[in-house]
Amino acid sequence: MLFEPISGGKIRIEQGFNQYVLLQDAVGSIDHGTIAWWMQEKSAVKMGIAMETEALLLGDVLQNFVEWPMASWRISWEAISGVWANPADFDLPILRSAFALFGQDIPWDRRSTRDARTLFQLVGGQPDVDGTGFTYHDAFDDAVMQAMAVQKAMGQVKSLMA
Repeated sequence: MLFEPISGGKIRIEQGFNQYVLLQDAVGSIDHGTIAWWMQEKSAVKMGIAMETEALLLGDVLQNFVEWPMASWRISWEAISGVWANPADFDLPILRSAFALFGQDIPWDRRSTRDARTLFQLVGGQPDVDGTGFTYHDAFDDAVMQAMAVQKAMGQVKSLMA
């Protein structure tokens, strides 16, 4: 989803990007232990239903992701000042590899990658956020809570610099 990390502005969840990839797409590989772990999470039923009814081919999901900021918000990837991850060396390399499988570059400027763990370390740990109404280990809800934590940490950094 889109959010303003520094000013604490609105986290735009109403049109956030949340799509599922068909497992039988046969692109890449999936670790059995990872699937077993996910199936134990509270979000497993929701994810299972979505995988059955909403999942798309990986190439289609990637194309939708590329088009998402402009289609939802009239914002280009060039206008997005940071692509946050927690950590930056997990999800973003997976996305980079997925794009490479289709002969595409990532849509964001590689210099705009931001690591939430580094920010959280600067403020003494990941700030607590109110997770009421969110499901832990649901990818979309986790992204919203991480955006809230980034905003809170940036507020702490700003107060330290004042």
